[in-house]
Formats: sequence, structure tokens, C-alpha cells
Amino acid sequence: MFRIKQSLFAFLAAALLLVPGAVPVRAEDPDIIPQEDIRADTVNYKSEEVIYGSFIKTESTAGNAYYPSMTHVIYDGLRALYVETLVEFGSHVEAGQELLKVEVERDEASIREKELKLEQARFAYEIGLRDRRRTISNMNADRDRMTDPYAIQKANLEIQRAEIQLNRYIYSTEREISIQEDALKKLTEENEVMYVTAPIAGKITEQKYFQQGDYVNPGDVLFRITDTSVFYVAAESSSFHFGTEVNVSAFVRGKEFLLPGEVIVCTSDIKGAPKSRVLVRVEIPEEVRTMAENMSMFDYTALRLTMSADTCRVDDVLLMPTDAKENSGQDVYVNILDASNTVHRRAVSVAFSNRQYSWVLTGLEEGDRVILN
Repeated sequence: MFRIKQSLFAFLAAALLLVPGAVPVRAEDPDIIPQEDIRADTVNYKSEEVIYGSFIKTESTAGNAYYPSMTHVIYDGLRALYVETLVEFGSHVEAGQELLKVEVERDEASIREKELKLEQARFAYEIGLRDRRRTISNMNADRDRMTDPYAIQKANLEIQRAEIQLNRYIYSTEREISIQEDALKKLTEENEVMYVTAPIAGKITEQKYFQQGDYVNPGDVLFRITDTSVFYVAAESSSFHFGTEVNVSAFVRGKEFLLPGEVIVCTSDIKGAPKSRVLVRVEIPEEVRTMAENMSMFDYTALRLTMSADTCRVDDVLLMPTDAKENSGQDVYVNILDASNTVHRRAVSVAFSNRQYSWVLTGLEEGDRVILN
């Protein structure tokens, strides 16, 4: 077997020498790199030093416009037939502007009853006034015929008392008649076409729709008017707290505005609150206010709000780039580059991280150079 292998190797070597173009490789060939000149490739790592500085954590969340000042327009008249709605949903109205036209069913019996009572009161007043004045006139005539000074003085006192009683009768009776006149006037006006008016200025953000022939009943909520001059930003978040200074970015129809604000309500600060909601008071430019007021209530994409704030700040702590972290389960590792360009893997303990830096508790020292992933 050994002889067969030797013969095969000799045959292959002879065949190789007979192949055209085949050139034997010599040790002194200039294309071969000498062994003593071979060096390891140098790797250039992107790295950064671990330093002391201020760790700042910034939180951001989407918000939405919130208008806290709202008034409901409630119908408090008599049952009436719907006639016409005079405003449109989403439109702006002024205080006192007519919103709805109704026609109250006329109660002829009640009107006639009050008219008769008023006529009787006026007739009785005229008779009572005439009788009292006649009595005083007779008392004056009787006094004028008297000659006794004491009797005259006594008669004058009685006349003065009668005149006081007359004035009291005139005041009380005319007041009662005036009340009846007002009641009749109100009933007459209520039994005619009437208008529901806006109690405040604002935007119609809710309205009840009627058809011809529908009744408008006492207690019906007809409209909701929102005062758009009072503007806040609301959001769902547990990161912001009362008094936090917030920057709100408002994107309105392709334009961006930065609105400084402050958290004035935070439900997470209230024990037992079911939701984490915040309310931010902002300084809104007139241009943004005008655009927000004029946009459609259904155009939700026309106004986009984002709020951000620094929720954590710790000074003089050890910081490393967050890009240097390697997470392996619950453990965190970094690769350290020493002075000889050698890489060492080390476990570290991190308190908090933001997009740029991580606050390191243990595992690193100031000046360590970590490799960025």
C-alpha cells in the first residue's frame, strides 16, 4: 500500500511539470511578504470618555386642546314648538345673540282670566279712591263750619290721618295692580314667538337638533358654548407634577410654535385618583389662538400639541454615553478600551438613562474610555 501511494505522488508531480504554463514557486519570489514583516491589523474603535456632569431626564407626551370655560344653554320657558335654529355648529356667537326661535302655544284661558282680574282690580281701585277722597272732602267742609278752636284742631288731626290712609291705599293698590299687569304682560309675551339667546360669547361646541313640529320642553339643553379665549393643554401622564415648567410645541397648519407653560393640575399628586392626567396653562400667541378658534371641530389633525419637560436633574454624577450600553437580560455591560488599545468587557450598574447619557453607579471611573456600539 505504501508503495502505491509513493508511485501516485511521483506521477502527479511529473504531470504537474508537464502542464503548459505551470511555473514552480521559488522562495525568493518578490510577491511573497516576508514573515518578519507580517503585522496584525489595527482596529479603530469609536469611543468616548466617562465624565462627571449633570444627568437630565426629559419626558414628552402628546397633548390636546382643553377649554375649561363652558356654558350650557338650557330652555326655561313654557313648552313650545320649534321654529328655526339661527346658528351653526362650530360658529362663534356673541353674548345676547339669538340662537333658537320657538313659538309658545297660546293659553287663551289663562290670559283672559288674568285680564278679568286686572279689570276688576282697576275698577275696585277707582271706586275706593273716589270714596276716600269724597270722605276727606266732607271732613274738610265740616271743619270749615266749626268755630271752636279745640274742635278745629281735632278735625285737622283726623283729616291728616285720613290723608295718610289714602296715600297708603294708593301705594299698596297701585303696586298690586302693577304686579298683575307684569304677570299678564309676561304671559302674553310667552305665548308668542320668542328667541333663545346666548348668555356668553364663544363657540358652539354642542347643539340639539330639532325638526319642524318638534316640541321644545323646559329643561332641554339646547347648546353648549365654549369660551375659546381660555386655553389649556391636557395630557395623560404620570411624569409631570404640579408646578412643572413645560414647553409645548404647537403644530398648526404646517407652522410650529413653542408655548411656555406650567402644570396647574396633576391627578397623580392626588391620592386615589383613577387616572394620571395633567393640565397645563400656556401662554398662547394671538396667531395660534385665532387659528385654533377658526378651525373646524372635526379637524383634529389641524392642531397637534406635544409637551416636554425636564422631570429629573442630578448634578455631579458619573455619566457615560448611552450608546455604550449592552443589555444582557437584567445585566448591563460595556466594552472598555485601555491605553494599549485592548478591549475589556465589564459589568456596570446604571441608575437612569436618557437618549444621550446614562448615570453610572458602579463599574466605571472618570476617564475610562468606553466603546460606542
